[in-house]
Amino acid sequence: MINADENSFIENVEKVTSNFTTYTFNAENREPFYPAVWREDVCLLKVSGEVSVYVDGVEYSVKNGDVIILRPFALYSAVAVGQNLPSVEVVLFNLRGLQYYNDFSVDLKKYQQFLNEDSAVCVVSPLDDWYEEISRLLQDLSAAPSNSACIKTIKSLLETLYIHRKKTPQKNVAREKRRFAAITALDYIRTNYALNFSVKTLAEKCGYSEFYLMKVFKTYTGYSCIDYANNYRLWKSEQLLAETNCAVGKIAREVGFDNASYFNRKFLDLYGVTPSNYRALYFDNRRKK
Repeated sequence: MINADENSFIENVEKVTSNFTTYTFNAENREPFYPAVWREDVCLLKVSGEVSVYVDGVEYSVKNGDVIILRPFALYSAVAVGQNLPSVEVVLFNLRGLQYYNDFSVDLKKYQQFLNEDSAVCVVSPLDDWYEEISRLLQDLSAAPSNSACIKTIKSLLETLYIHRKKTPQKNVAREKRRFAAITALDYIRTNYALNFSVKTLAEKCGYSEFYLMKVFKTYTGYSCIDYANNYRLWKSEQLLAETNCAVGKIAREVGFDNASYFNRKFLDLYGVTPSNYRALYFDNRRKK
């Protein structure tokens, strides 16, 4: 099988360490699909445009300028609203890793409300009285010249969240089961996208009926199981088109499409160009840089 690194396609990375990352998806380079994510980092997103963000089974309509703050291990997926792709500023930091820095002298128990497994999502809009403060902290994180400056700003951010966070909801066992089923299905797609599987296969892996799994999956990702699987395959094919010289037909088979014509049509529907034209445009843009 052809290999491509999922992380190699993050564009415009501004700052990366093992425990802190900031980057921007501009409207010009943002892709029409990204896989659902659940990771150990705290994630902050500032949106220019409009997007639906699905977090642990709840849909949030995020408007222009909103900042959305996600706890560690939240399961989230973003779906653009309409034809216009938004620009998104992203900040990630790993609290467990940051504890190894001498400057990060923070008692994380104090912030358990935010780090709790059932912690609610926090969306800060321009109308909120602490919006300017959170926006300034995001800007300071992106511009921080050193690790110590990043850590100082993250500590201020945690304190700001501590002051303004809403009360943590009670643990919901049924919701956690649905979340686990969605993650199980997503993980199966991630590791088996090249295979020809059905919704029935996913449902059996999750222990749900096909109908109920389709409902849960849509709630947690914003996509149907089939649409998500096909988009994931196309996303992988995009990487292979850019990183390898393999023929389009071979790439189609490698990512799980048996019919090259169907692959070309689905790629055109998602990316607005054919696979061959995408590859030509990619290398032309790279030469211009």
